[in-house]
Amino acid sequence: MSPMDNKIDDGREFDLVMWGATGFTGRLVAEYIHERYGTGNELRWAIAGRSQAKLESVRAGIGATAGVPLPGRFGVTGDEADRGRFKTPTLRGLTETAPYMHDASLRTLEDVVAFYRRGGNLNTHLDAAIKPLDLTDEDAANLVAFLKALSKRPAKKTARKRRTR
Repeated sequence: MSPMDNKIDDGREFDLVMWGATGFTGRLVAEYIHERYGTGNELRWAIAGRSQAKLESVRAGIGATAGVPLPGRFGVTGDEADRGRFKTPTLRGLTETAPYMHDASLRTLEDVVAFYRRGGNLNTHLDAAIKPLDLTDEDAANLVAFLKALSKRPAKKTARKRRTR
């Protein structure tokens, strides 16, 4: 017996309207609801937010199966050339922003470097410029160390005392 078997039909169009679906957590919740309840009649649900373009992006990504990329910038611009493209964030403070990638699929910087060493994951929207990085294990470790160094806070400068004459 489903927990929804006892629901009362109160005339509302939806049992659940999820606001904030375009944020990271909202998207995860929407994906969970879709996996758990689907789009059938067990739970009538909808997503809501301030940006129709972002909502369309979320809607297009919900229920995507492995190998089918998320729409990326296309969900915002509607430009077919932007399908599968994502904004690249700054490298400063990188260790504070895990998990990595647009879908949070990589947990560590080592995972990110390994991803690019193999040339990404094959999909229909993989940019032709993405090629496997020919890095030795030592080079990969050095790259990770460099990326981690970008997150270190610079040493505080001490103020010099001015000499008075």
